[in-house]
Amino acid sequence: MSKDADDIINEAKQQTRTNTEPVADEPADVQPSIQEAFEAILDGDASSNTTVRDENLTALLRGLDGAGELGAVMEGANEELGRDHNSGQVSRSRTLALLARVGLQEVDSSLMETAADARREYQASKDVEF
Repeated sequence: MSKDADDIINEAKQQTRTNTEPVADEPADVQPSIQEAFEAILDGDASSNTTVRDENLTALLRGLDGAGELGAVMEGANEELGRDHNSGQVSRSRTLALLARVGLQEVDSSLMETAADARREYQASKDVEF
């Protein structure tokens, strides 16, 4: 006997999810994981590059660069982050990194502080080693 689509949908509605983890009331502590990532990157065991494959974003960044407007976007990102922009080095990579920081800060401002704390903790652990 074959079931029709309505029977399958009704059965699916009656089933419960038993193979998923319950949602935690508090977010996971990502700082130890970020510290481990810093260690791997700074010790040369992991790449410091992040790759983004996005045609639209790539075209936008290349277009801004070609039109001489990338520096203005980079400056805006620096201002949003409260940073000085006096390095004179404008690049798509640097601009995208700053824009990612702006986005992360907008989504969850505590993430940037957590990452900074993780970097400080990692550095402190290296300072005490001989």
